[in-house]
Amino acid sequence: MSDTSQGPGWWQATDGRWYPPEQHPHYLSPVPPPTLVPPGFWQGPDGRWYPSQSGAYAAEMVTAKTSGMAIASLILGLVWATGIGSLLAVIFAIVARKNIKDSRGRQTGEGLAIAGLVIGIIGLLGAVLFFVSVAAVNHGVNHLKQQIQSSESPTNVSMGTKVTVGDPGNTGITAVTVQSLTFPVVASNPEVPTADPGKEYSVAKIEVCAGRSGSQSGPDDLDFTLGFADGETAETSFFPIETPDIGKVNALGPNACATGYVSFEIASGTAPSYVAYQPGLIHQYRWKASG
Repeated sequence: MSDTSQGPGWWQATDGRWYPPEQHPHYLSPVPPPTLVPPGFWQGPDGRWYPSQSGAYAAEMVTAKTSGMAIASLILGLVWATGIGSLLAVIFAIVARKNIKDSRGRQTGEGLAIAGLVIGIIGLLGAVLFFVSVAAVNHGVNHLKQQIQSSESPTNVSMGTKVTVGDPGNTGITAVTVQSLTFPVVASNPEVPTADPGKEYSVAKIEVCAGRSGSQSGPDDLDFTLGFADGETAETSFFPIETPDIGKVNALGPNACATGYVSFEIASGTAPSYVAYQPGLIHQYRWKASG
C-alpha cells in the first residue's frame, strides 16, 4: 500500500491509495510452469520418478514383492512346535505388517501376515492349555503314585476290629469288620463241590456297614483276599461255603450293617496270616488271623 503507484500492476482503490497487484480482488495467481520430466522417466507407485530402460518401463525396479517375514509367519504358525512356532509367528507377523506399511507399495503380503498372526495367537492359547493339561496330568499321576505307595504299607488290625475305610470303591460301604476266620472248613451244602485235590476251604465272617447315604450295590466280595506269611495270597472262591454270602448283599440303608461270609480255597495244611480288604487300588486293610 502506497500513496503513489510503485510500478506495473499497482492499482488505486477507492480510498485513493495504491495497492500491489496481488491484493486486487480479481488477481489471478500465475500458473507455475509444468514439471519437466526428462525423456524415458516414469513415476512409480511411491511417487518417485525412475529411469526406464531403452524407453520401456523398468518395472522390475519397483515391482511389489511378497514379504518374506509374512510368509515365515504363516509357516511358523502352522508348525506350532508346542508354542515356540506360534510365538515366532506372532513376532514375525507384527514385523511384517510394519515393513509392508512402510514400504509404500514395494512389499505385499498383508493377508499372509494377518493369517500368521491369528494362527499364532490361537497356537499360543493352545500351548497354554497344553502345558496346563500336562501339569494337571503330572499332578494326578504323582498323587496316584503316593496313594499306591501308601497302599504298600497296609493298615494292620486285630481280628474283630471295626475299621472305617471311607468309600474309595464307591460302593457306599464305609466300615468293615472281619469277625473271624475259620480253616479248614468242610462244605455242608451238597451243592457245593469238594475242594480240588490238595486244596481245602477257609471262611471269613465279615460285617459291612454303609454310610449316611446308604449303599446301592453292597460290598464286592472280590475286594477280600487271604494272605500268607510267605507273601502268597488266595482269592475268593466261586462257590460260597457258608451263607449268606457277603457278596449277595445288594443294598444297605443309611448307616445300616449286614453280616455274611466270604469263602476261599487254600492249599491244604496252610495257615492264612490275615484277611485283607482293598477297595479299589488305594489302600489295604488287614485283620491278623488268630493263633
